[in-house]
Amino acid sequence: MYNEEIFNTASIEGMLASTSQKWHTHPPNVIGMWLADPDFPHAPFIKKALHDAVEAGDLYYNIDSSTKEAMAAKINRRNGLKVTPADVYITPGAISGM
Repeated sequence: MYNEEIFNTASIEGMLASTSQKWHTHPPNVIGMWLADPDFPHAPFIKKALHDAVEAGDLYYNIDSSTKEAMAAKINRRNGLKVTPADVYITPGAISGM
């Protein structure tokens, strides 16, 4: 579904060339450790899904059952925990989730 190599493409030089606030708040020799600011390119399938949602006008909060099902399956498979989609709570970010 995704290419794991994408996570190895980030560089300090590339990040300093970005418009991300994370890389321009402190001097260049300070690496910000913000949680929600990715330091790698966005996966093409995520960009496409986002574009498709905007084009379809699907910009509303919803139950997102398929996402909860996929996340529960991943947690069961990868973490060995027995969870159901009802056990999964989707938040808009790590901070609000805490």
